[in-house]
Amino acid sequence: MNRRQALGSLLGAGGLLAIPAVLQAQGQSVLVEVLKSPTCGCCKDWITHLEASGFRVKGNDVGNTAARAWLKAPMKLGSCHTAWVGRYAIEGHVPAMAAP
Repeated sequence: MNRRQALGSLLGAGGLLAIPAVLQAQGQSVLVEVLKSPTCGCCKDWITHLEASGFRVKGNDVGNTAARAWLKAPMKLGSCHTAWVGRYAIEGHVPAMAAP
């Protein structure tokens, strides 16, 4: 099983960003809370991408190792940041346009 398949199994097929899409359709701005390293440039770029797509983003420069451990996500599937959207967790660079 590769990383994409494993994350799909953990998060459920297609349902990850459906809730934010519903909230956006109702005129509510969706908050994405990102746990990341303070020195990671790609995390900053991902946050910029989300904001440009209409999401509110709160970046936390605290790293994400503890978050992955709390989620019981295998470290081998980890990325440089972990994000929360509602009650869902996102690991890595999920494009904002993935929302249905």
